[in-house]
This record gives sequence, C-alpha cells and structure tokens, in this order.
Amino acid sequence: MPEVSPVGRCKMAKSDFRVVGGESEELPPTPATIALKLKDVFPLLARAQRHHYAWLEDMADDQIIVTADLADILSHFKQLLDEKTA
Repeated sequence: MPEVSPVGRCKMAKSDFRVVGGESEELPPTPATIALKLKDVFPLLARAQRHHYAWLEDMADDQIIVTADLADILSHFKQLLDEKTA
C-alpha cells in the first residue's frame, strides 16, 4: 500500500518503464493552439496584406483552424468570386 505523506498525497514507488518489442514510433509534436476571435485577427491580417508585411508572406502556407460554418461560408464566397471572374 502506498505511503501517505503529511500533506495527504500518496508517495508511490519509483518505477522504470520500457517498451518491449517492436520499434517505438515518435509522434510529431502537437502545435500549440490559441483561440482568437476573427474580429480581432482580421484587421491585423488585412493591414499586413495591404502593406505587404514580409511575416505574412512567410506564414502564407501555415494552416489555420476555423469553424465548419466559417469554412462553408468561405467556400461559397470563393465560388461566387470565381464565377464573377470567369
């Protein structure tokens, strides 16, 4: 049975774990995500694009996560623009 410390936490025996058999697969690191409101981000991105800030171009291939609703609206809007320019 684990020993109880004076502050009420259990002291566990130190265990050494190892993977037995097979090759270990390293998972890619999970990038940190932060939730931001579009109304806060859009003006900054628009200004950066208008003034050709290099950092925006450097990050142009970065992925962003949006809600399904926003992705749907953007997809339809892009189709509308494509139809007008065709």
